[in-house]
Amino acid sequence: MKKTMSKKAMFVLAVALIFAMLFGGCAAASYDQAAPEAEKPGYSSNTTTDDMWVEEEAKDEMADVEFEEGEYNDGVASDGMVGETHTERKIIMKAEYNIETKEYESSYAKLLEMTEQMGGYVSQSDYSGTSLNGYGRDSRYCTVTIRIPAEKYTQYTNALSDVGNISYSYETRSDVTSQYYDLKARIESLEVQEDRLLELLEKAETIDEILQIENQLSDVRYRIESYMTNFKVLSDQVSYSTVTVRMEEVVEYSPEPIKQLSFGEKLLRRLTNGWDNFVDFWGDMLLDFVSALPFLIMLAIIVVVIVLLCRRSAKKRKQKKLQAMEKLNTAAEDKKE
Repeated sequence: MKKTMSKKAMFVLAVALIFAMLFGGCAAASYDQAAPEAEKPGYSSNTTTDDMWVEEEAKDEMADVEFEEGEYNDGVASDGMVGETHTERKIIMKAEYNIETKEYESSYAKLLEMTEQMGGYVSQSDYSGTSLNGYGRDSRYCTVTIRIPAEKYTQYTNALSDVGNISYSYETRSDVTSQYYDLKARIESLEVQEDRLLELLEKAETIDEILQIENQLSDVRYRIESYMTNFKVLSDQVSYSTVTVRMEEVVEYSPEPIKQLSFGEKLLRRLTNGWDNFVDFWGDMLLDFVSALPFLIMLAIIVVVIVLLCRRSAKKRKQKKLQAMEKLNTAAEDKKE
């Protein structure tokens, strides 16, 4: 039994060695045709397919380690900062504007026309109100989020003063240069790994090798898709600036800031504002009274009718009481007689 087992083991070992030598010779020959021996460190003419896969996988792991640490050879340094290869800064620009207008329709149309002329588009909008009434309330109001090409951002924001009176403005600029090129380098590095795995997949012979390579390939492609999604979002934010415009219909524009006026001008402004508030208060009271006048008239008529009915009822009760008293007096006189 032992002799039989040893013969079988020796036979299997011999077949394996012959197969390894034949396949290793073919692999070495194909590799010799692709590049000279000096350019192939780590490989020899006796390297088997399994050994190639192990060494390639080890290299992939080392590449992954360097990749995670941010050590790239495309102009991005290990600290994530941009090297000399990339000099263009990537800036995300956002702005908010509050605009007052006395001509809502024309101002809104001008805002949309200006956006279209500069190659932008409206990504979100919100509207409220119907029309400006006599009270100065329920005025039309809209919030429009506009995406404008980054190269037109300054020109566009400067032109907003032609739409209406700018009562408030705020802008932010975020430098995402490092993040931008970091994502780009990660994607490029993973694409190189993907090409390498595809080459190995073409050379794979056994099912185990194919399965291992496909697992690695699936992981690399998943990471590429994930980074590509973030990269596209970041690129869109860099390419198109975001401008949020809040436009409101008003009767009068907001006054200039008081802090820029002298003491006498501030005093005059306060007195003027106080008088305006006084007039507005009693004016609103008068308007409220006029608008409620029909209801007051109806209420007055109802009150008058109720009062007349009450008086009539009281008069009838009084007459009945007098008649009763007269009857009592007449009955008393009859008894005396």
